[in-house]
Amino acid sequence: MNLKNPPIMNFHRLAVSPQNQAAFVKAGNTNMFKSIEADGTLFMFSAKSKQSNDNYVFECYKDEKAYEDHLASSQFKDFKKATQDLVIENDSFPLTPIFAGTNYQNLRIKSDNNYLVNIAKITLVDFDREAFAKIVKHEMTVSMQEEPGVIAMFAGYLFDVENEWRFFEVYKDESAYQKHVQTDNFKDYVQKTQEMFYQKEILQLHGDIIVDKANINYEK
Repeated sequence: MNLKNPPIMNFHRLAVSPQNQAAFVKAGNTNMFKSIEADGTLFMFSAKSKQSNDNYVFECYKDEKAYEDHLASSQFKDFKKATQDLVIENDSFPLTPIFAGTNYQNLRIKSDNNYLVNIAKITLVDFDREAFAKIVKHEMTVSMQEEPGVIAMFAGYLFDVENEWRFFEVYKDESAYQKHVQTDNFKDYVQKTQEMFYQKEILQLHGDIIVDKANINYEK
């Protein structure tokens, strides 16, 4: 699915106490597995931090109408009701999409899996934004084309803060990620961008829920 227009991408951080984590994931399963059946819902994951009570949710929709349809859906309303007393903190961030890609699989992944989810939080030197975007799009395009262990890659910046970027990456397992970082393509990306960062942080997460449409492709 080649997207001609920018999709809707949102990122959420939801803190859930340990005793409520299982109930939160159960509610998320029902919501996401029903939501991905809608034509305009392209990708969703819910992933748990290994170091804190934070859950990270990322979602991508074909357009604004698809997103509004999701918000009005019965499964999302049920999710909100089921989790309203489970979530301690909730921060939401709309993103301006730069790249979106999924591989050939229609994923329907639940809790017991070996998938690795990475979120990269990057603060850029302002004047390097356009150059950085070009390098990122090339690196992600090649990774999706050449590495079967790379399941999905998304990149964008915070809607009103253009030098605050976020990457969302899904790998088949830890081995696939280690192979990825040893490729010439990735090393070239690192070499070209290492002076463009003020700050960079990688969150390695357990993907509790991952659902998507296959063969999504978008570049700004």
